[in-house]
Parts: sequence; structure tokens; C-alpha cells
Amino acid sequence: LLAAMSDALARHAMEFVNPSETQEEADEGVTGNSRLTAALGAVLFVAFAVEGVTLLVGVNQMFAVHIFVGVLVVPPVVAKIGTTAYRMVRYYTRDDRYRRKGPPHVVLRVIGPLVILSTVALLATGIGTIAVHGTTSRDLRDLHQTAFIVWVILMSVHVLGHLVETARLSAGDWTPRGPRVAGTNPRRTLVVVPLLAGVILGVLAVGWANDWRATNPERPDRRFQPGG
Repeated sequence: LLAAMSDALARHAMEFVNPSETQEEADEGVTGNSRLTAALGAVLFVAFAVEGVTLLVGVNQMFAVHIFVGVLVVPPVVAKIGTTAYRMVRYYTRDDRYRRKGPPHVVLRVIGPLVILSTVALLATGIGTIAVHGTTSRDLRDLHQTAFIVWVILMSVHVLGHLVETARLSAGDWTPRGPRVAGTNPRRTLVVVPLLAGVILGVLAVGWANDWRATNPERPDRRFQPGG
């Protein structure tokens, strides 16, 4: 009896850790991950496009917008890194579901970690620039500009490589068209919550950045140009 109970508990434990799924359910899980990643990617694409406008017009002219959006993207970036890392771990641990989907193109696989590192560097140095003062702030600003150049090159390849997939999948959980995939509401939550958190942090950061401008020893109207 004890042996039978032990075997039953072991089976339940294994089912919890590695639940059995039908082929259709397994593929839905992979599709759900892809939809979530694509939706977060679409949000970030729009946000970074707005940042691009602030650079074209001039950061000093659109300083509040530049800071707001630059901080807003942090939670969605973290969420997207999480969904991408999840797929990567599943694939390299030989999960049949993700092995059937296959890996991204080899170029995208190679630059993927570099995209993440450059994005983290870009955001960290940007936030660091307004978090400190004096020489350290100027040094971080220079690093921010350098990180921007590297990031633009890598991100251009990344966006082009995923553009079709993102366009095809990003609206899957937000429109009534197309097949429904299990987990729609949780995925929507994982898009909306980071975005709302980013909005709150962005609003706080604008006030913080305005205080930085008022106390920064350099003239606040000094033009900021990425890359020099």
C-alpha cells in the first residue's frame, strides 16, 4: 500500500513538474509564447519609434518625452527578455514543443544576446545620467551615446528579422479574428501590467529629471546629440 501511494505521489509530482499535453495543447503553449513576445515587441517598437522622434527633433526640445518613454520601456523590456529567455531555455533543454517550432535564423540567434546587452546598457546609462551629477553624469551620458550607436545597429537587424512574425502574431490576443489560443487573458495581463508600471515610472522620472536639469552644472539647454 505504501509503495502504491508512493508511486502515485511520484506520478502526480512528475505531472506537476512536466505536465503531459496533447500535440494541440503543446503547440498552443508555443504559440502563446510567440504571441506574447510579439505583442511586447510591438509595444516596444512604437515606444522606441517615439524616442527616435525626440532625437530627430532634439532631446532638449522634447526632454520630458525622451525621459518618460526611456523609463516607460523598462518593464516591457524586462518582460520581453523573460519571454525570449523562456523560449531559449525550453529549446536548449530539448523540449519537444519548442524543438518542433525550431530556432530563429542563425544570425538572429547570434545577435540575440548582444541585443539584450546593448539594450540594458542603453537604458542603464540613460537612467544613470539623470541619477547622478557632475563628471559621473557626463561620463554616463557619453556611454549612453556610444551604447545608442551599437544598439541601433543591432536592433535594426533584430527588427528586420522579426518584422513579419511580429506583424502576424502581435494582434492575435487582441482581435476577435483568428483562432483563439489558451491563456489569452494572462498574456494580455503580461502586456498591460508592465506597460502601466512603465507609465507610472515614466511620470516619476520626468519630475526626477527636471530636478536634475535644474541642478546640473552644465547649461540645461546644451544640445544632446546621440553619438557625439
